[in-house]
Amino acid sequence: MNIEAWKKSLESMKSSLLLNFRARSLILQETALDQARNEGKDVQFVGWHENEGRRRIQDIKEIIDDALAQIDESDYKSAARVYHDTLQDVARLTRWTKLLEETAKHSGS
Repeated sequence: MNIEAWKKSLESMKSSLLLNFRARSLILQETALDQARNEGKDVQFVGWHENEGRRRIQDIKEIIDDALAQIDESDYKSAARVYHDTLQDVARLTRWTKLLEETAKHSGS
């Protein structure tokens, strides 16, 4: 794999994560609206997903953007390490975000 492929991979990952977050946000909002309509309850659009989720997505975006900048300044071996570390960091933060989201969902936040 070459450096440009790693950069494109990270850019695609960032784009995919952002689009996925936006789609999930819309689905959660639509679900909340439908439930409120059916059950006659107040609609709550802003919850954990909107606030903390947005922060975690921003954290992931910054990690990827920082990695892209580092890769631009690196030789092949260093770029490979940055790419590998970034994949691990994004995976770790994504798992952590899902865990926090599930915890918030079960605690009623």
